[in-house]
Amino acid sequence: MRIPDRTSDRLRRIQSLTGMIPLGVFLIEHISVNALALGGPEHFRRAAAALGGIPMLAAIEVAGIALPLVIHSMIGILIATELPERGSREWPSRREILQRATGLLLLPYLIYHVWATRLSPDVLKHGADLFDVMHRQVSGAGGIVFHATGVILAAWHLGNGLPGFAERWGFARTPPLARAAARVGGVMSLALAIAGVAALIAFATATPRLVLAPSGDAAQSISRGAKMQRGPGPALPPAPPRPVAPAAARATP
Repeated sequence: MRIPDRTSDRLRRIQSLTGMIPLGVFLIEHISVNALALGGPEHFRRAAAALGGIPMLAAIEVAGIALPLVIHSMIGILIATELPERGSREWPSRREILQRATGLLLLPYLIYHVWATRLSPDVLKHGADLFDVMHRQVSGAGGIVFHATGVILAAWHLGNGLPGFAERWGFARTPPLARAAARVGGVMSLALAIAGVAALIAFATATPRLVLAPSGDAAQSISRGAKMQRGPGPALPPAPPRPVAPAAARATP
């Protein structure tokens, strides 16, 4: 049984707009920055440092990413769980079913990903390097499969949602335009998925900038070397002079 007016056309337009403009643009930017890891860790670190230097970054993230994500997700859940009236032919199309399914699967991944990176205590309190954080998360097969699945879901969800956005906002009023929007969305999904997975492989295979605590004899050796570098300790007694043989003894017969 359908719940009347639970997701009106106005709510659907808001949901479509928030998913494409702020969130879609952010996803493209996010994957593009991550793809810089293909050029090496320092390329990614320079880009991350430049983004971190944007004035009022926290306010921009809240107003431009977090709030639209909450609105988009809440309306999306209402749409995904809405049932048509009994006997009605207004069942969702295959594209709409895939859109709802990927959205429901994507939401838990996004919550985890934000918590494990941007809001991670290691990053916020201890200033951990984001490249090294991602390296640890994708260094194993399970981690890279998990994140690759999330990236592919996000890429598919954005590209698959482009035709619906174009139709709802009047950019695809004719069947040829609708087909063109679907093709553009498919190319977008494929490109973002390839770039995102390639970035994950770069995170996994690069050498992280980690300082490991030595142990055992190596630690003692390093400790002695550090003490020598800090300056000498108590003066050691000079070595006794070597005895010198008499000249007659050194002469050859």
